[in-house]
Amino acid sequence: MSTNPKLINAAADVIQASMARGNREALSLAFDLDAAGLLQQPETGPLAWAEELDAKSLDNFLTTLGLATEHEPMDEAIAQIHELIRSFREAVEGGAR
Repeated sequence: MSTNPKLINAAADVIQASMARGNREALSLAFDLDAAGLLQQPETGPLAWAEELDAKSLDNFLTTLGLATEHEPMDEAIAQIHELIRSFREAVEGGAR
């Protein structure tokens, strides 16, 4: 497992601020880390599945996503983007089964 210096520094900052407020209990520090969003696993991110795309599929996804943003009216563009994300995610998750 590799480390992420940016996340480590962010966690250290949250812990330091929590301790400065008088928190010394591990549970209190953990609550503050969670509140800062630092306890989420990377795979829970909304586009974590995109890391599984090969270069051509990622290029297709980004190109299609860009085209969807040009659709009018905007609410239809957003619906189109949601559908695009859903279909690519399902393809990735279906291929991993």
